[in-house]
Amino acid sequence: MGNIQFWDSKILFVDSKIAMDPACCCGVSGCLACTGNAPQQIQITFARIVDDEGCSGDGPDCTEFNTSFVAIHTGVLGLSCVWEYEFDPAPGGYCNQIDGIRLTISKLGADSFKITVTTTSEEVSAEVFASGLSFVATDTSAFDCANFANFDVPHDGNGIRCDISLATCKLTAL
Repeated sequence: MGNIQFWDSKILFVDSKIAMDPACCCGVSGCLACTGNAPQQIQITFARIVDDEGCSGDGPDCTEFNTSFVAIHTGVLGLSCVWEYEFDPAPGGYCNQIDGIRLTISKLGADSFKITVTTTSEEVSAEVFASGLSFVATDTSAFDCANFANFDVPHDGNGIRCDISLATCKLTAL
């Protein structure tokens, strides 16, 4: 028998010859909040995040978040799909309290879907959660995740340390 290569439990190559189109098999399956397959990677781009003037001098430089991060699909949890980006090291004076960015796309009910983009932390304190970033979008139908192209996710409130009142968060499938 020849050499068989699998991807996501599907035969992709037999003896180095393509057995099926990789574009048909290599997305993330099982994400009920997305129509069709979801992408393995989603670029998250932040802009217009500024330092909160009320923060003490040893606070973070929030402007370091104003860039793009490529989040990798890390799993399907019930009715949610999760993509994560890990900082190494954490940006802007957070002393590694914020360790990453998490994108969660969830099916909440028959006609209720939600996208949440937040910073993550292993530090469980009110100050860290309040200083993080939070962006949320909702819809009445599943998201076309594989075709995200500068999909806008509005900010959800404002952190203590970072001013996101004018900030933008855009998602692009890679």
